[in-house]
Amino acid sequence: MDIPAFEELVKQIKINFWLIGIPFNDVKLHFRFYLLLFSLMIMVAEECGFLFVEYSPENLLEITELTPCTCIGILSALKIISITPYRHKIFKLTESLNELYSETLENQAAKKLITKKIILMKNLVTYYFVLNVVLVSVYNFSSVVIMSYTYIKTGKTVFYLSYAILVPFSIDTWPTWSLAFIHAISSGYICVLLFTTIDALYYVLSLHICNNFSLLAEDIRCLNETNSQNIRDIVKKHQHLLKKVFYQT
Repeated sequence: MDIPAFEELVKQIKINFWLIGIPFNDVKLHFRFYLLLFSLMIMVAEECGFLFVEYSPENLLEITELTPCTCIGILSALKIISITPYRHKIFKLTESLNELYSETLENQAAKKLITKKIILMKNLVTYYFVLNVVLVSVYNFSSVVIMSYTYIKTGKTVFYLSYAILVPFSIDTWPTWSLAFIHAISSGYICVLLFTTIDALYYVLSLHICNNFSLLAEDIRCLNETNSQNIRDIVKKHQHLLKKVFYQT
């Protein structure tokens, strides 16, 4: 299997960043960034409100179901907030790694050493995105399945949400339930979009950095009495790598 191009490896990540409202190589944050983050924070606040107000032994099952969702929501918000001030450095680092990757592909021996790792990374990132979208979709629409099953069995409509939240209105009517339902599932998708994108970005960039140092280590490992003069080129390559990866302004 041929090794994929760098742009192919980061294509979905760049699309996700655009959806989040932080397009690559753009100097400003777009309105949808603030909208998505605000929607997620409102959802987290509603879940925390339920945890504090409705805490009781009778609601223990709902609380144990809700707590992981709340924690993941907070974690997603913290992840995107923590990298946003450094987005320009991240974009510049990505460009630098793209250049280093292109240089590596010109060397057939180096290319052979990293091919399996790159293909594995590409597959893992794809499966990671797909798996999380499938899981959150199943969880988001589980309330519809439960409501449908209850109606078929009893003939009664029992309004139910997948996420236990505290809202300032009753959800015992179709209009109010629909409003809360749309808000809840939207926040679920936003949460997954944020944490999967940041995780995939960390994974891709970290692996590329490690690959470059692995190639450098392989060059050092191959040194012997007959090619000791190559140490100068290895030092220059090391300096070039440090400049590209760590000296980001």
